[in-house]
Amino acid sequence: MKDRARMTLQESERKIMECLWDRAPIGIVGIWHALEETTGWSKSTVNTLLMRMLDKGLVRYEEGKKSREYYPCYGREDVAIGETRSLLDRVYSGSVGLMMSTLVDNRQLTREEIDELYVILKRAEEGSEND
Repeated sequence: MKDRARMTLQESERKIMECLWDRAPIGIVGIWHALEETTGWSKSTVNTLLMRMLDKGLVRYEEGKKSREYYPCYGREDVAIGETRSLLDRVYSGSVGLMMSTLVDNRQLTREEIDELYVILKRAEEGSEND
């Protein structure tokens, strides 16, 4: 398994993981039906993607009564941590301050988001005092 701080997904993997997060356990036919309309993928495409994701340790399966039942190996939060770190590293040279400065300078934050950030920063400050 990958280190959750480094977990990132390809777009096709994300679509399958979203399906698994919402519906696991689910078989390949269920995944195919859930994604067919939005992706246009065939059943064999879903199968190929699942096999690659199994090899990468992103998903696992158990033998069900009729077919394999698939499960995600990582939760949404695990992926969010890795994707956030990847975004910060690629776009902002790892700097949270630079990212926030960009959002503030371009007036991209609503009043509600600013209030939410104050609460988050206060929680971070209190957590660091306990370390």
